Amino acid sequence: MTSWFRHVLRRSFFEFDEDDFQSYMSSSLLNGKNDSNDDDITTRETHTWILKKNMYMFSLRGWDNVHIYLWIMKDYAWTSDSTPLAWFFGLSALSWCVVLQWVAYTQSDFEEMYFLVSMILWLSANFWWMAGEERIAGDDDVNSVQSSYMMMSALIVLIVFYLVIKPCGWLRSSPEITAQLESAGLYPRFRCLSNWRQYEYLHMLCWCMKDLAWNLMQKELWIFALIPTFLIGADFMWESWRMGFIVDFAHYAAQLLWVFGNAAWSYGELFTVYDDAYPVTDASPLALKTGRWWASVLLLSSFIPIVILYFVWIPWVISRASQEISVKEETYYSEQECESHGSEFRPKDTNKDFTSPISPVTLSGSPTGNMGASVRNNAASGATPEGRYSTAVRESSAVRESTVEV
Repeated sequence: MTSWFRHVLRRSFFEFDEDDFQSYMSSSLLNGKNDSNDDDITTRETHTWILKKNMYMFSLRGWDNVHIYLWIMKDYAWTSDSTPLAWFFGLSALSWCVVLQWVAYTQSDFEEMYFLVSMILWLSANFWWMAGEERIAGDDDVNSVQSSYMMMSALIVLIVFYLVIKPCGWLRSSPEITAQLESAGLYPRFRCLSNWRQYEYLHMLCWCMKDLAWNLMQKELWIFALIPTFLIGADFMWESWRMGFIVDFAHYAAQLLWVFGNAAWSYGELFTVYDDAYPVTDASPLALKTGRWWASVLLLSSFIPIVILYFVWIPWVISRASQEISVKEETYYSEQECESHGSEFRPKDTNKDFTSPISPVTLSGSPTGNMGASVRNNAASGATPEGRYSTAVRESSAVRESTVEV
């Protein structure tokens, strides 16, 4: 059980990257920071140097996750009939699409830009649909026709891609992004898809079809679209968990709870006569009969994995990484000091297991958040203390050789 848990840790938020550590130590030596008593080289500086190099939140996945938070909050405000919050988060989510387009453009990911057109149409349809209910016209049927046209347009954009553009090769996926996803071990479930992002947007196609069926009050189409929406969302969770990508697993879990909440709400409108808005704190028998109230509960619950990720998992992993970095620095400079005095380096025998399954520090996350992170296994993981320190000595020698070459 312990080895499995370490495996998940090692391949989740942090990746064990010896190149990062060696590059950092080499650059420190070149700057004259080779004194073991030099307080300038600290764990804080090590973290800062690596975090600047690998800022996860500035990857495409990081921006995309912010968009998820905004849109879940918009849906929650809509279910609870909170007009100011619904408008604020709805407009913020739509505005954030511009940020996503800009990030995709800076990465020359034109396939992503194409997909984002369908996303903007879909979200605009949802926002306009909501605007007809949130005490503007007093009836969500007022804007539902125009919203259905926008949803149909979003579906057409996606269907044209999968049936025409992709087979004809008119818009090729980014080779760099595809290689990065594959290097992380993320492959789409279907061979006809080129990369993981295309698999994610296939999920969006099913979700958009479900919303359109809800808008048109088509029960059969709603059930038909709901099934693959659930299955693909569950597959995202399974694959991210299997690969140990905990950041992505947390967000896919939140996304699946979001789908459940959305389904509960639409079920209440399609199959029952109860559709009044109740505060989530109102657990009266009448409130419990509405799918809308259950949707509010599920939408709030979707933030539970996100809160655990940011306030429990990440701080704990950073704490473990700090221990490992400190031990590696101490071992490195102890060897340097012994060598300068012409004595043999003998590592300190310790019963403390500092072989953290994680270490400095490639922030990963997600399919796309894992950009640039190579999946490595720590060869010293689970070894004896002597074996681990011997590995550190060999790494230190490599650093000295690289420094001489520079």
